[in-house]
Amino acid sequence: MARRTLPLTDTEIKKAKPKEKGYKLFDGEGLFLWINTAGGKLWRLKYISPVSQKEKTYSIGKYPDITLAKARTERERLRQLIKSGIDPSQEKQENKKVRITKEINKADTFSKIAEDFLEHKTKISDDYKDMQRRRLERHISIFKKRSYKKYC
Repeated sequence: MARRTLPLTDTEIKKAKPKEKGYKLFDGEGLFLWINTAGGKLWRLKYISPVSQKEKTYSIGKYPDITLAKARTERERLRQLIKSGIDPSQEKQENKKVRITKEINKADTFSKIAEDFLEHKTKISDDYKDMQRRRLERHISIFKKRSYKKYC
């Protein structure tokens, strides 16, 4: 059976000083504040993954940015996800992938700009456009394989 833990207070959190080793201040229901050796205070949630049935730790955020009340509301949101069978870590990774692909699709990449340039060229033949497109693909693939530092 789980041990009863007294909830943290804001003064306890502010008084927490770094030690030689990192340590935890527990708030209850899996939520704890990790104080590292440099003095950083990070909110984390300890839970059992509904997918793999293994114990995991989910990082919520830094203490001054995420207050005690915000950390507790985030804990409740994450506990609801776990109850519905969703692993919060996997959801976070999927959301990050979606966000990155949206940013990539929105950004003007070199290949998009080059393609637009070739599409708007009206005075050149289609064969010449294809040749230019192949040249760009061949030379761009060289730059992708090598380090950019060599060329800067």
